[in-house]
Amino acid sequence: MWQKLYHTANWIGYIAFIAIWTLAYLFYREYVLLLVLAILIVMGVMGIICEYCVQKKIRFRCSFEKGTVEKETTFFMEIGLDNPTILVSRNATLTLQMENTMVGEKWEREIVMPVHPGKEYVVRTECSANSCGILKARILKCEFTDCLGLITWKRNVDCGGSVLVMPHLISPEITESLFSSASRNEEDSDSQVKGEERHESGTVREYAAGDDLRDIHWKISAKQEDFFVKEYLDHTSKKLVLYVNPEKEGADETIELFFGMGDKLLQNGTAFTAAFDGVETYTKKEVDSASDLLAVISEIMYTEISTGKAGSTEDIQEHFKNASIVYIGCEALLPEEYKGMQAVAYHKKAVAICLKV
Repeated sequence: MWQKLYHTANWIGYIAFIAIWTLAYLFYREYVLLLVLAILIVMGVMGIICEYCVQKKIRFRCSFEKGTVEKETTFFMEIGLDNPTILVSRNATLTLQMENTMVGEKWEREIVMPVHPGKEYVVRTECSANSCGILKARILKCEFTDCLGLITWKRNVDCGGSVLVMPHLISPEITESLFSSASRNEEDSDSQVKGEERHESGTVREYAAGDDLRDIHWKISAKQEDFFVKEYLDHTSKKLVLYVNPEKEGADETIELFFGMGDKLLQNGTAFTAAFDGVETYTKKEVDSASDLLAVISEIMYTEISTGKAGSTEDIQEHFKNASIVYIGCEALLPEEYKGMQAVAYHKKAVAICLKV
């Protein structure tokens, strides 16, 4: 109703404008210059008010209806525009940028939405993602027109939201050697003697909540005027580590292969450690249940993707001592030293390589 009303008012305004000029020309030629000046002043004032309203008063909102979705499914995004002024009341054209941070894809789309005066107008638009990752949507700019359709304004906007796009759960073929190795590790772990003597590594770190007070290194703490605790060497039995290295190429397949392998291991009753590149060093997470697995996948996708190649086998084995290590990454980006090693599973571009049993 509002749109029809304003379109009618626009046409009336155009007709009145022509009629005024015609009458002025016929009867008041001497006042035409003053009339032109008055019109220019009115348009200038209206333009200043509209510019202020467009830049300062009109508010945007952009959000997804769900926080987590599955890839290749349809989900919705809401875009809201709150217009408090009657002077800007025509359709607005929004430029929306979409980005999947996992695979580095970016694309833009335009959305035309009505601008109603005095209330918020909301548009629901369909979205989908072909790859898992963090899908971000951001309104880049918006173009408005005044109620008479005479002047157009552009405004840069920085408003957006994000949604976590989860991978498909696949069922990869995994070689029996991986399950037999994991079973041996579980048996070794069960045979560990409780209260095994711990050996100091010779290093200390700052005290953190939950640390045993008996591990505080009192001499260093006194010198540094802060609490430091001793670190110990890890002499626990072997455990299976799935080291995930999602790079820009093949990141989607890498995550799906990790998801499928992790699910199969859990169904087999085998807990494991998930590892991936963190901000400064490797990040390790214990996975004992399906909820742990989903949490790890979420954290991997929120972590900045590595732009370099995988670390050397010596580096990875040094960091994950006393563990059976399976590297999961893009087959095309494997370093030369990884090629020729035993592959335990495949999925499109991704491969799982057994680095150490």
